[in-house]
Amino acid sequence: MSRREMLASAGLAATGWMMLNNAVGADNPGTNVEDRGASIRITGLKTYLQNNAIDILQPDCAHGGGISQIRKIATLAEAYNTSIAPHSIASFLGVTASFHAAAAVPNFLIHEFYPQGFDGILRKNWEVDKDGYASLPQGPGLGVEVDEVALAKVDPNKKFKWPGAKYPDGSIADY
Repeated sequence: MSRREMLASAGLAATGWMMLNNAVGADNPGTNVEDRGASIRITGLKTYLQNNAIDILQPDCAHGGGISQIRKIATLAEAYNTSIAPHSIASFLGVTASFHAAAAVPNFLIHEFYPQGFDGILRKNWEVDKDGYASLPQGPGLGVEVDEVALAKVDPNKKFKWPGAKYPDGSIADY
């Protein structure tokens, strides 16, 4: 089922939405899953692409193999006229790496990110404007500087906690 068919079958065709996120599990076609973005790897994708089961791939640079893996996925997707919309739940370091990969492939569509923590430790040199467009990272390396003094103050035993935003009525919000 194509993206357009999935949106239509879900009664969402007239909404103007670009995509129905995570409609098919990477390892189990036909199942609904909450989030498979991090698990999309190049192995196993060819069958989905050959059967036109995926319109937009959402690789995650920080959790799915890095810049090289995103570029490999994008190259395979391009052969099947499929776009990529990288997905990143990472620090600004991971998001910046993902921006670099996305800027280097012709089938980039859109980028989704939820930067996590490290406030004051990582300094990025790109911005997102009021319309949601991000500038490309500049400078040597990935374009992110680490404040080593601030990093030294971080408790090494602090446990990472996935975001869990909720609306005032208690319902679950997006990250």
